[in-house]
Amino acid sequence: MDFLLKILDPAIFGAAVALITSVITYLATKNSNKNTDRMQLSKDQYQLISELRLMMQEQRDEIDSLKEEIKQLQAVNISLMVENKELQAKITELNSRLSKFDN
Repeated sequence: MDFLLKILDPAIFGAAVALITSVITYLATKNSNKNTDRMQLSKDQYQLISELRLMMQEQRDEIDSLKEEIKQLQAVNISLMVENKELQAKITELNSRLSKFDN
């Protein structure tokens, strides 16, 4: 019975309630901080993913541009090769005519 009287003593009862409340508040704050950290990490991850997607799209655009430039340069190269063969044929013909003229 003395034990119950001591527990029901307002000072001890108040201290016990304050201690329990403090522990509950500490645990709730700790869990809340974890959730906040997770949310921030998630936001950072989404931002990083977004930036990486933007970089990849820029790289794809540049690759497409370079592929188009390669096609144009290949067309010019083919044209120049044809012109070179034609000029070589003319040179051969002119050399042939020159050698006939010298004889």
